[in-house]
Amino acid sequence: MSGNIGIHWKSVATEWKCFGSPLRPCNEDVRYMEKVIADKYSDQENCRVQLCGVTPEIVSIKWPDKAYISAVEQSQEMIDENWPGDVNGKRLAIKGDWLDSASNKNHHDVVIGDGCFISVDYPEGYSALATALVGTLKKNGIFIMRFFTQLEEKESSDHVFSELLAGKIGSFHAFKWRLAMSLQKSSQQGICLNDIYNAWQQAEIDHEQLSSMTGWSHDAIETISLYANKENRFSFATLAEILEVFETDFVKESIYFPQYELGERCPIISFVPR
Repeated sequence: MSGNIGIHWKSVATEWKCFGSPLRPCNEDVRYMEKVIADKYSDQENCRVQLCGVTPEIVSIKWPDKAYISAVEQSQEMIDENWPGDVNGKRLAIKGDWLDSASNKNHHDVVIGDGCFISVDYPEGYSALATALVGTLKKNGIFIMRFFTQLEEKESSDHVFSELLAGKIGSFHAFKWRLAMSLQKSSQQGICLNDIYNAWQQAEIDHEQLSSMTGWSHDAIETISLYANKENRFSFATLAEILEVFETDFVKESIYFPQYELGERCPIISFVPR
């Protein structure tokens, strides 16, 4: 992963409980993912699943009765803190790299994840990861991913802060994503995590006043400090850029835009191998 993003997730692991939508999937995301899977696989069919990461909300969705989930996560801390536990014959967490799929070629019926692509660079990292994941799918399998996308015409960071102080942003997590996207100069460059933190610091917003005005918890507001001194980069590609990368290996089957705040930037897309 670009910039050894695992270092960032190591620090995030113990604070995961403080994160909320849209950084974490919510019920609306989960219900849609369940529908996509149920439309393709019945309870009577064997269904081998690779979960990219250990996102608890995805682990606990209503899987077909004969589903077997293997979760691949490069951060042992994320596994230790957030994996609900291995269950013989049902699920297993493995410390590993999503790019290393050689031993699982054409092995899975479903590959699924949440926001995984912001951790790699665009376009090379996106393309390499897409190719690796299609390789682990069976020919009639399905790939499901929630993406975090940049606007075609991005907003300015001044506008984001103005909206924040006017009380027009519903959650601190939505604010963080909007700020990060506004600071990114291009999908190819991505955005350094420490640059997000520095922009927040330079705005000199009083945490107590912000919490009082919005009702946001101090713990939620403090999650931005996890970006401090991190040279890792996030990359937010536009929807068009994502679809262009994926068309080499996949055919788009469906796309769903959630109705929650920033849902228009969090499409859930399902693909089948080309």
